[in-house]
Amino acid sequence: MPQNASFVSSIDDLIVVRLYGKKVIDLNVSSSKDSILAKEYGTKGVVFAWLYGAKVLGICQQLPKAVLIVVPDTDEDPAGCDQFANPEVYRMWTLPKGSPIVKLTHEVLQVEQIALTGLEVDADFHFHDIQLNGTVISGKLRSYLRVRLGGPFGSTIFDTTIIDRDDTLSFDFNQIPCITVFTIAGIANAQVCFHANPNRVCGEVVVGIDLPVIGHWGQTFTIACINL
Repeated sequence: MPQNASFVSSIDDLIVVRLYGKKVIDLNVSSSKDSILAKEYGTKGVVFAWLYGAKVLGICQQLPKAVLIVVPDTDEDPAGCDQFANPEVYRMWTLPKGSPIVKLTHEVLQVEQIALTGLEVDADFHFHDIQLNGTVISGKLRSYLRVRLGGPFGSTIFDTTIIDRDDTLSFDFNQIPCITVFTIAGIANAQVCFHANPNRVCGEVVVGIDLPVIGHWGQTFTIACINL
């Protein structure tokens, strides 16, 4: 009995993914024998390709912009998606679901940033000794913020403690639901607010500062609420 073509196609769509793109002819790639690509595609080899679209679960999808990937060197004439049907323009890779590929991304940065390890942030903002007397909330806020940027060969570009302080707070939430606990001009401010149902005091510290190499850096830190 001949197989039903549409049935075979639907089963095929469940177990494979079709990728549509263009081989990059002026880039070569070799893979270590211990890499996952070599173990999967060692006898076939791998190539760079610009990926423009895919067919997943029977649905053709066009990517918003081309993505550079590494795929096995098993391209063939395209089929299955009309927008990628021209074999003079596109190639197709048919891979079982779960097959490994590599997606390459890029980032534009200044040359001196290439060896930086990333900004390390050590922060601690919390309430303590919070009390409620009638409608007056009082207590203390502990605030600590340190940032460090590592450089090449274990060096340190900067290691700066921005905030290290304890502040008292006291306000009548019937008159003012929020207060500013502290402000460091051009760097940070801390605000504490009362919230009802359930009654609690919460806060946040907003930081914005110019740092060497990185430039302007900012972050909002939430102070965990204390139930009253």
